[in-house]
Order: sequence, then C-alpha cells, then structure tokens
Amino acid sequence: MVESNRFSSPTTASPDTYPGVQYARAAAALGVLVFHAAQRAGVDFAAGARGVDLFFVISGFIMWTISARRRRSPSEFLRARIERIVPLYWLATLFMVAAAFAGLFPTLRQELSWSHVLQSLFFIPHFAPGSGQIWPVLVPGWTLVFEMIFYLVFAAGLALAPRLRLVLLTGLFIGLVVAGSVLTPKDAIALTVTNPLVLEFVAGVWLAVLLRGRRVLSPAFALWAAASGAAVLLIVPFWGGLAERLACLAGAALCIAGVVSLDLRGATPILKLPKFLGDASYSTYLWHGVAVSVAGVFGARLSLPPWAVVLLAVLGGLIAGAVSYLLIGRPLGRLIDAGRSGLRSRSSVSGSAQGATAKVDRRPGAHGLH
Repeated sequence: MVESNRFSSPTTASPDTYPGVQYARAAAALGVLVFHAAQRAGVDFAAGARGVDLFFVISGFIMWTISARRRRSPSEFLRARIERIVPLYWLATLFMVAAAFAGLFPTLRQELSWSHVLQSLFFIPHFAPGSGQIWPVLVPGWTLVFEMIFYLVFAAGLALAPRLRLVLLTGLFIGLVVAGSVLTPKDAIALTVTNPLVLEFVAGVWLAVLLRGRRVLSPAFALWAAASGAAVLLIVPFWGGLAERLACLAGAALCIAGVVSLDLRGATPILKLPKFLGDASYSTYLWHGVAVSVAGVFGARLSLPPWAVVLLAVLGGLIAGAVSYLLIGRPLGRLIDAGRSGLRSRSSVSGSAQGATAKVDRRPGAHGLH
C-alpha cells in the first residue's frame, strides 16, 4: 500500500504546488458554504461543517512543508502568516461592524461592544455577547483563532531542530487536550487551547513528515484513502466530544494523505476551475456569510422554496469569494510579494557590496499552498 519512491520512482509534482491540496481547500470551503446556506434555509446538511477539519489538517501539512522548504526565523514566519491572514479578516470584520451600524444586521448591532470588536480583531478567544458562543464578530473567524494559536506554537518551535519541533508540537497539543478533558475548564481561552480540534494541526504536520521522505501511497490506495476519508467526514454522527473529533481527525488525515500522495506522484490533473476555487477559498470562507444572509432575506420576501434559497446562497457565496479574491486578495498578495522581493534585492545588493557569500533564496515561498 505504501511504496518508497527509491524503488518505484514516481513522477513527482512540482515542489512549489500541490494541486490536489488546492482542490481539497475548494471542497472544504464549499462544504462550509453549503452547510451555512442549508442552515439558513432550514435544511440539514451539518456534514458540510466538516470542511473545517480538512482546513486544519491542510494547515498543519502546509506549515511543516513550508518550513522544510525554506528556513525562516519565528518572526519571519509570523509576519508571513499575519500578512496572509489579517488584512482580509480585518476588512471583512470591519465591514460587518459597519453594516451592523447601518442597520443591515440589527441583532449583531445589539451585541456589539468595543471589547467584542477588539478581541475579535486580535484573535482573542472570548464569549460573544448574546449567543454565549466563543465567536468573534465575523463568526467564521472562530477557526482563525485556532489557526493563530497553532502559528504561535509553530513559530516558537522554529527555534528548535526539526525533530525537537515535532516533539514540541505533538506533546504540547496532546497535553493540552488531556488537560482539558481532566480539568474541564470554563474560561474561553482555556476551552479553546484544550479543544481536541488542535490535534488536527498535529495530524497535518505528521503527514508532512511521513510523506516528505518520498514514501507515498500507491495510486490505487491513494484514491481509496482520499475517497474513504471524505466519506468518513460525511457519515460520522455528531456525537460531540472527543470521539467525534478523533473520528473527524482520522477522516480528514486519511483524505489529505491520499490527495498529497497523488500530488507527489504527479497524478493529479490540473483543473482550472477547482484550482481557482481553491485559490479563492479563504476569501470565500470570509465573505460567504454575507451572501447567505442576503439569500435568506430574498428567500423570505419572495417565498422561495428551501432548495432555491440554498442554490442562491451558494452561488452568491462563490461569487462573493471570487470577487474578493480577484479585487482584493490576489492584488494584495502580489503587493506583499513585491515588497518582499524588494527587501531581498536590497539585502542581496548590500551583502554583495560587503563581500557576503550567502545566497538569497528566490524560490516561491508557498504559492498555491496558502
């Protein structure tokens, strides 16, 4: 089932792109979008929320892959993550705040406070006024709180050798989950850092460690793993608690293991639309709530059937994500990349003038992997 390419020598994908991972990100964002659209229309598609499990495993895989490709200091790593995550998130959050004050979201307007907004902007876990859930102003942003916690721990681990970093990530997050199950904390921060969801980042890291050594699943088994993992995410009952989380972790890890294996073998076809949806998935994730809300309002006013509301919300969410990506996300990313290139060029010129021998790594950092 597992073959070492020392013997099978599969054709490998470019080290700078994992098309299958991008398709998985597109599927995860679409799942979350359909989940919220169905929820708004009064239809049950709770399994769509499992797209978050895919996102977290992918994130762990990507972060380890990036760090193995090009060494970065903790500050460089965090800066790159902040540049990637924060601008669009702040923009979407402030849009929600402005829209609430304009009367578009009256319930949110009643719950808004400076404390709620500031804690949301700076990824601090807290109980939202009104709902009592650990949610920021932009509700989908709760997953970004988990991402930021993982990034902070991962950045600290960059000061260590890879093996020690792996021990730190694995031991710390398992320890936190165990502590949470024993101590049953009530504080929002403690509840977040001890949530079993954090183990999905660790699973992604281990996939990167195990598959990076060119030990990949055979094509047939990789396809089986990807399909079976996706099926597990769709059919696992919503038990709640650790059992459900571990089952979702296993399904997401199995799915991404198959996807990555196919990518490393060069067996994943390049499909323009799924790739674009993967590129735009972060924008879709941030902005789809607005489209879902608008579809719900139109559906109620026009007495549309539930399936029509879902369809309208999904199409609106995809369009909102695509427009945000094309007009904001991609130009902003290019601007940040240009700034980095300028800094590297100046550093290179300065180093050459001083007789330095170090070379600047000009390979793409993580294009197609964000």
